[in-house]
Amino acid sequence: MIFTYALGRLQSLWEKMQENNKPEKWISEIGELRNELSSKFMIFNAGTRTCLGKNLVMTIMKTVAVEALRNYDIKIVEWQNIEPLPGLTLHMENGLKVTTSIIYDIKSCF
Repeated sequence: MIFTYALGRLQSLWEKMQENNKPEKWISEIGELRNELSSKFMIFNAGTRTCLGKNLVMTIMKTVAVEALRNYDIKIVEWQNIEPLPGLTLHMENGLKVTTSIIYDIKSCF
């Protein structure tokens, strides 16, 4: 039996892991996002005993990302060669280069 509440609070374990806390570990050698099995992370588990809050957390994470992006004005760089790759989702052969600038909306501050 594993007590996951205590596992997430072992200071000696998390101090060691903090040294290895690098965002690059989630990106593959070719620059794509690494897909990891949810069973790899003890807190989410997998199968019939999967975490009940996993879908809620993923929805909240996407909502936070959208709210953060609303504060930016994103424009496509004009000089690039845009060629979409066919598939179920839209991918660009050479990527899609954009420029951003922060939008300051006084109403969003209150």
